[in-house]
Formats: sequence, structure tokens, C-alpha cells
Amino acid sequence: MRKYRTLSLATITIVVVYSLILLSLLKQLNVFDNPISYPILFVAILINILSLAIPFVIVSIALYGVVGFRWMVLVYLITLPSICLPVFKLTMDYSLSLDIEYSYVLSKAGLNILSIRFIDGVLMLTALLVASIVVLSDPRIHVGMGRDGRRHIYTRSKLLPIIWIFTGSRDSLVGVSYDHRFILKPSMIGVDEVEFNDKIRLIPYGALWMVVKFIAAFIIVIRFGIELAVKLDLIIYSINRYGLNLYGAISRIISILSERIAPTYVTPVDYPISEALNLEIYNILYTLTYILVAIWVIRLILASIGDIASIMISRHLGLPSSSSVIRVLANILFILSSSLVVVFLKAPMSVFDASTPYHTLTILLASTILLCLAIIFKLSVYSKRIYYTVYRIHRRLIHEYDLRTIISIAMVIVCIVSPSIYAKLAIETQMQGKAYEYLWIPSYLPTIRFTKWAYAVDNIEIVGVNSISINDTRILERTRIFTAEAARLNLRPYVGVNWMSIDEAIIDIVYLNGKEYWVAVLTPIRPPYAGDVDVWRANHLILTHSEKILALDSTSAEIVDVKDLLNLTIHPTLYYGEGGLWKEVDEVYIGVSGFQEIHLPGYTGPPGYDGPPDYIYRGLWRFWKFFWEFRWDFAQGIYGDVKALVDRDCRKRISKLLLPNLYTTDSGYVVFGEDGNVYLLYWLWVSWPPPHDYLDWPSHEYKGIQRLIGFVLVDLHSGVMDGYLLEEYRSDYITEYYRAKYNIWSKPIPEWIKKQLKYPEELLESQIDCYNWYFQEDFSKWQSNQFYDFTRTQTGALFEDVRYITIRFKGEETWCAVRLVEWYRSPSRNLAGMYIAPSGHMLGNIYFLSLEDRTVIGPWTALSVVSNSPDVKRELTLHPNWRYSNILLYVMERNLVYIIPFYGEERDLVLPAMVVAVDAEKQEIGSYVISNPKNPGEVRIAGLKALENMGHGRYTLGREEKIAELKKILRDLGLTIIEAEALYPHVKVRVENVKCSGSEDLAYIRQVIQALILELDYQGKRVYIWFDGNWVNIGFMIKFSEIIELYYISIEV
Repeated sequence: MRKYRTLSLATITIVVVYSLILLSLLKQLNVFDNPISYPILFVAILINILSLAIPFVIVSIALYGVVGFRWMVLVYLITLPSICLPVFKLTMDYSLSLDIEYSYVLSKAGLNILSIRFIDGVLMLTALLVASIVVLSDPRIHVGMGRDGRRHIYTRSKLLPIIWIFTGSRDSLVGVSYDHRFILKPSMIGVDEVEFNDKIRLIPYGALWMVVKFIAAFIIVIRFGIELAVKLDLIIYSINRYGLNLYGAISRIISILSERIAPTYVTPVDYPISEALNLEIYNILYTLTYILVAIWVIRLILASIGDIASIMISRHLGLPSSSSVIRVLANILFILSSSLVVVFLKAPMSVFDASTPYHTLTILLASTILLCLAIIFKLSVYSKRIYYTVYRIHRRLIHEYDLRTIISIAMVIVCIVSPSIYAKLAIETQMQGKAYEYLWIPSYLPTIRFTKWAYAVDNIEIVGVNSISINDTRILERTRIFTAEAARLNLRPYVGVNWMSIDEAIIDIVYLNGKEYWVAVLTPIRPPYAGDVDVWRANHLILTHSEKILALDSTSAEIVDVKDLLNLTIHPTLYYGEGGLWKEVDEVYIGVSGFQEIHLPGYTGPPGYDGPPDYIYRGLWRFWKFFWEFRWDFAQGIYGDVKALVDRDCRKRISKLLLPNLYTTDSGYVVFGEDGNVYLLYWLWVSWPPPHDYLDWPSHEYKGIQRLIGFVLVDLHSGVMDGYLLEEYRSDYITEYYRAKYNIWSKPIPEWIKKQLKYPEELLESQIDCYNWYFQEDFSKWQSNQFYDFTRTQTGALFEDVRYITIRFKGEETWCAVRLVEWYRSPSRNLAGMYIAPSGHMLGNIYFLSLEDRTVIGPWTALSVVSNSPDVKRELTLHPNWRYSNILLYVMERNLVYIIPFYGEERDLVLPAMVVAVDAEKQEIGSYVISNPKNPGEVRIAGLKALENMGHGRYTLGREEKIAELKKILRDLGLTIIEAEALYPHVKVRVENVKCSGSEDLAYIRQVIQALILELDYQGKRVYIWFDGNWVNIGFMIKFSEIIELYYISIEV
């Protein structure tokens, strides 16, 4: 025994020393200076202690008395490193990764990732609560005699005794002490019988088993219980925020339970909304009850397995087993009763129709009777009186077929199910005929109201065509010509290098300086290497960033220099983004001596990254990081401390900031700062699981309560993440909770950001889908399927999408998200309306342009009309490579007009080809074929020309349109246009002043120019244009002797 004590003492010493060393290593990390991390630190050290102790315990129990001491020590020394070393490495790796995330999120977002990940410590509290429920769910303690003749303290466990039945020795199987798995004890009939024993010694097995259960439950909740923790945190916040009385909330919940079993109960229309917060509290209590019931059900199942084993042993020994049979029956009754209790307790969260209260009452009666029977059966094992009563009933029922007993039991069963029988016969048979009273009022109407509230579409404003109708066509100068994919194809030839790519780049529409641009942030990629190159060094030290942003004017297809657009004097260096090496290579190392980052030819700017790093690897942790990556030079510190940029894919970076149930866009969109910085913007919204079943009942296809919270900007150069809250969007217990969690983002939104904001497409799509169905609160119209639907093709496939366009809405020129919808399953595919989500000061509001009183063709029908037009059909036949682009709906003088651009694909180039205008009511068509697709002026006014060719009368030309038309006149006359800033002739002669008000003035201006050419007998080809405010001057230079004379016309535009 001395040797074993020495081994035990040595193991304890190793554990203590090892724990102190590990603690000193982990405390070097900044993350473990935060108090929230102390439980993590404790669990990490505890797991490592167990990795040292468990091999000793297993070897001691398994090999004690089987092999000699030396063999035990040898097996222990082999087992110990195989368990503790992997645990040690996992602990070190996890701690380092946690410290990296903690450091850069704190320094570059101002948030504490521990507070986010562990819900300000509430996750730990939840884990402690659930673990305590698991450990203390059966707190019974017994004092009894053991096999050694001494008295010991025993606790209860079902699993360990069953395991010992199959793994223990036979001599400890049946006996009279609490250390035997089966105990011989007198039965109610005076004969010994075998009883399953679920008692284990508190020291050491019971205590160790409690520790194991506690740690297992704690870790499981930490890993999977964050949803429960955030709900608990919301309740804690709401109690403090709204001054809720917990006692009052519980009283209200009891009242709801009692109301719901009343046969005359009818669910109030506002019940799912008004009681939402009370039901959140109830949901927490229900979840904890569910966990407790689940634990006991598992225990009763295991206990039944033990009792069945005792029955088999009793029959083998020729002993009675009536008590074990009764226990099995009692366990089954307890399981059934518990299950029904769980179903009954869900009643406040369930959707009720007129029959549901009766079924709920049946469940309550059944669970009560089953519970009483289970208790009677359980007591019969300990009371002779009850035992013989149960025995007599059993004999009369099974052996004697006593009619009175059978009738009595049958009457009890009928009484239990009588409410459900009544519901089936008296209510459900009339459900169709009285659907309004029995189904619509109690079930569907509360569902409609709550679902609209949940998806924030309960306050959508219905507007008419007057709200977006315009009288001049300057808005059509901003008609988008290309789709995103067409823009990608058009921009691809301008990439220019092999280490950046447009294939994975974000192609998005942005709104800058009052115009729309297609913008592509090129992604860094790994170019193909011909020789043996150290790819790791190339990825982590050289190919660190992107330096190119391509832009295209969406209205004219003109390539735009982003440096000019943003007034940049240096190349943009983007170390963060989406896709490419940003995603493939998590970390790059900057400022490492001997390595130079790659740059474009002619690059101007700093030689490398000049911002703060995300993380710095120092000392032992630098060695640990690079040792396992086999980078010995970095591990040894040849390059000193290593500065790193980590999590460079912005989607992954943003995910570190999100609390549970907080979602963001699949991809960010580009925003340009006043200082020339480039950002990706990610919208944030909540999808909170509702505390009841009223959301989209009965299909339940919608996710949760949707609330737009704000957005985050990621600086693509430095990786800094800055958020903003939408303070005036909505106010309820969910939005208030999340705003409080991100209160550092509560600040005014700068104007330059407001101008570029656009409503998140993913959220808008889901809200539109919701409103398409749940706008309808008229019972008769609901039954006749008068709903909206997304625009579709003839085969039912989705057609068109959310588009971002500039329209004049409510008297303001606004950048809006719009989405067309048609009538649900309408054979004619007529348009029902258009959703409008404006930007600017109206951001967060959704409007619906109703076309219910008008017959308007949908976009798919509009394409059919276009393809059947003789002029358009001829052009499409001659040019089979032309493709239609966006289908945009405008209201011109109350006329609904589709503007449909076409573009042609030629090799790797995409060029605008034609624009078609379709009157959506009269189905009239006007088209304009673009003669010079590389002329931005002509492309920009192509929509206007198509509209004019449709014959809708006079429309006011915009300034750019007028200038483009004037240039077209000059080119048609065979002249070469030279735009001059200033001209200095000897003599200036103004021939005429002309005002250009619209297209009808262009013919007169053409005549004036032709007359001047004839009068001067001008034989040259050059014509000069210069601008003076709102005046465009067109002049001809003529030389007489040595004098240069300028004859010109001034046109007011």
C-alpha cells in the first residue's frame, strides 16, 4: 500500500505543479485578465487536471490486484501522455485563438468578445443553473450498511449501477448490503425477492459522478445553450428596463393557463403581441421544466431497465418479482404523466381554435389521473394495504373479469376523454361551416396581426401613383443599363494583373454624388507559379492586399477612374475584403524585414501596411504559434515580434461581433468615405425566436421576429469596424435589448453615409414575402386567395428581383429599393403593385404602391409585348446576342412605363445596344437603338429617346440630355467636336442666342447651325464647344488674312 500511496502522492504533486505552470502560461494572454474569462480559465485548468487524474483512476481501478505495481506504473506512464498532451495542445491553441479574437475585436471594434460570446457572463450563470438542476434533480441521501459491515452515506444513480451490472463481478451482484446491485429483501407477501439497487456510495463514486455530471452539463450548456442564455439575459434586462414584477408575470401566466382550459375561451386578437414579454418569461420556465422532466424520464427508463433485470434474476432464482413489476408499471405511468404535463404546459404558447380548450382539458385530466395511478402503484410497494387493494383490482380485472370493475374503469376513461369527444362531435364537425367564429377569429386573425408585427410590416403605408409620378424626364438620365453580371464582363479587361481577380469580387451598385455606379473591389488571388515557390511566404508576406477598384457609370456604361471619383492621390491598399486570398489566408504578416509587399506598376503610396496590427505574436506564444506551422525562423524570433492581420474576410470578421439571433447580409456593399477610405457596409437585424406558435401558423416557414438594428462599416485598409444604430426605427423589448448591448454604436449617422445607405435586400425580400400574404385581413378574400406574389415567368420561376433605382418619391429625388409584385396565381400575370423602401431620412420605412384599381401588365408580359413588336423583333433577329437587362417601372405623368435596356455581348466585351419603353397599361412600345455605344451622352439619353418614340408627347429634356442632343446634331453634320475651356480669337461674333427648352427646339437649332455654315461657306471639319454656366456655345474659327475670327451661337440649356 505504501507504493500506491507514493504513486498517489506523486500524481497529486504532478497535478499541482502542472496546474501552476499552465496557469502562468495562460495568464500571459490579455484575454485572461478580463474577469469574464475566469470561468473559462478555471474550466481549462480543471480539464487538464482531469486529463492527469483520470488515467491514474482508470489504471488503479482496472489493474489493482490484477498485475504487479511496476506494470501498473508502466501502463500509467504510457496512458498519461496519450491523454494529457492532446488536451494540453488543445488548451493552448484555444486560448491563443481566443486571445487573438479578444485583442483585435477590442482594439478595432471597441467591443469585448467575451461579453458577446458569454452574454456578459449570463451564459456561465445559465450553465451553472442547468448543471445544478442536473446534479440536484435527485438529491436523496441514504445511510446504510456496506459489504465491509460499516455504515456509509449513499446517493442515487441509475446509470452507474446498470453499467456495473454488466461489468462488475458476480459476487457483488446479489446481496443484502447497499453495495450489491440487487438486494434481497422481504416482499409484501412475506417472501424474499430481488430488488434493483440504485444507490452508490457518496465517497468516492457518488461525488465523482456528481462532478462528472456537473462538468458535462456545464460544458454542454456553454457549447449549445447560448440561445437559452440570451433569453434569460433579455428577461433580466426587461425586468430592469420596464420595472417588471416577476410575481405579477407568474400570476398572469397562471391566469393564462386557467383561461386556456375554459371551454368558452376565445384568444384575443392582440394576445400574441400584448403577452409576448410575459410569455418570454414563461418560455424560460418551460424550458427548465422540460429539461428537468427529460432528466427524470431518462432516469425512469434506466430504472425500468434495472427492474426488468431484477425480474429476470428473480425468475432465475425462483423468487417472486411482483414489486419489480409494480415499479416498472409505476415508471411507465410517471413517464406518460410527465409527457402529458409537458404538453399541457405548452398551452399558453399554442395556437387555439374553438376546439383546443377541450383537448387541453383532456390532457390535464389524463395527466392528473396517470400521476395519481403512478403514485398509488409506487406506494403499494411500501404499504400492504395499498398493495392488496391494487392486487384485488388486478385480480378482478384480469382473472375474474368483474363487470363492475370494468365499467368503473371505463367510466373513468370516458370522463377523461369526454371534453375531446365533445369537441370532435359538436365543434370540429361544424368547423368548416363556422370557420369565421371557430377558426378565423381565435387562430388566423391573431396569427396575421402577430406575423405582420414580427416582420415589421404592420405599418406599411399604401401610396398611389401620384407619389412617384413625374412630369420631366431628367430622372431617366439615371436609368441603369447593365446588370451586375454584365458590369463584371465589361470591367474584366481592365483588371490588368494576374494577382488580382474580378471573378470573386463584389459587384454592387453604389450611390455616390447623386449617381449610380457599378463598383468592383478586386480580390487578391494566388497567380499561377511556374517554378518551385514558397507558397506560404507568398501568401502570408507578399500577396497581402488588393490595390484596384473598378467602377462603371450605370447609366452610360462609361468606365470611371475611382481615383478621380474619390479624389485620391495614392493607390488604395485594401488588406480586408471578401473572397480570394482574404478568405483563403486568414493571416498575413506585415513589416517583416526582408520581405516586400507586391504593388501595381506606378504605385504611389506607403511601401507596406501603415496601420495598427490586429495582433502581435511575442515570446513563448510566438514560438508556440510558428513551431506547429514548422516555420522555425519565425518561431526562433529571427524577425522579432510578428505583427499580424487576422480574419481578413470581412464576413468572418463581422461574425465575431454578433450576439445570438443577430444576422447580417450575405455580402457587404461598398461605401466610400469623405476621406477616400473604402468600406464594406453590413446591415444587422435580429431574427428573434417568438415565445409562442403564432408566427406564420400553421406552416411556420418564417424564421422569427425581424428587427433592423443598424449597420457596421469595415474599413478595408485597417480592418476597423464601426457600427451605427437606427435609433428611430422601432421600439419594443427586443430592439431595446439589442440597442443596449451595442450602446457604443449609439451616435449620429454622418451625412456621407446616409446618402449611400440602401435597405438590406435579404431582409426586404423576407418582409415583402410576409406582407404578400398577411396584408389580407378580410376573411372572404383570404378564402378566395386574394394575395400578392413575386413576379414570375410562365413556368412559375421567380422573375426580377429587388432593384435599387433613383425615383422621385413624395416630392423628393430618392435612391430607393423597389420590388414588383403580381396577383397570386393570376393567369394574366397582372401587376398588383410595387414595394418602395427609400433611403435618406425615410430609411427604415416601407411603402406599397397599390395598383389594385388599374390593369397593369407584369414584367414578364412586358417582355412578351416587346418581343412581338415588329421593330424590336427585327433588331433582336439581326442581333441574337442582345440580352435584356433590368426591367424598371417608372410613372411618367401618371402613365406606368417599363424601361427595358438591352445590351450586346461581343467576345469579352459588353456594350449597351437598345432601350425599349413599354406603356404598362396601353401596351404601346417605343424603342431606341444606340448607334454609338461608346458615347456616354447617347447611352444616357437612350431611355428618353425610347420614351419619345413611344409617342407619349412632350417631355422636358435635362441639361445632360440637351448637351448630348446638340453634340449628336453636330456629328450628324459631319463635324468634329472639340471641347475647349477658353478661346482667344482676334474677333468674337455672336450670331444668335437660342433657348433650348425641349426636344421641339432641337430642329430649329439644327437649322440655325446649318444656316451659319452656309453663310460662312465653312469648309472645315472642326467645331468648338465651350460652356458658360447654363449656356453652351458652339463656334467656328475662320482666318481672314492674319485675323482669326470666331462666329458662334449661344444656347441656353
